[in-house]
Amino acid sequence: MALTITNGDRGGKIPSAPTFTDEVVVICDDTYIAGGWPLDLTDYLPAGATVLDVRARNDGTKGYLVDYDHVNSKLRVWESASPVAAELVDLSTANAMDGEQVTLIVTSF
Repeated sequence: MALTITNGDRGGKIPSAPTFTDEVVVICDDTYIAGGWPLDLTDYLPAGATVLDVRARNDGTKGYLVDYDHVNSKLRVWESASPVAAELVDLSTANAMDGEQVTLIVTSF
């Protein structure tokens, strides 16, 4: 079996504005609430920037999966529901990520 890969759409083929990549470093604390920490990335980018994409790079976060909820502007952390479950659930222990570093790679224009 082989992968089938296509380039679905590239918009106008030429960027309408220059794009920028920023690294936003977050040091987590012990106040995680269900649904994630509120984090509006535009507060850490140049005035008027529009966020296109965010990738979370886990910097040794004890096996947790970290991602950015672009729609709700939140930094989310996921963990396994149990040692044998494949399902990921919202972090259940508020202080599990206390002191951990997460780097967000932010693409904006």
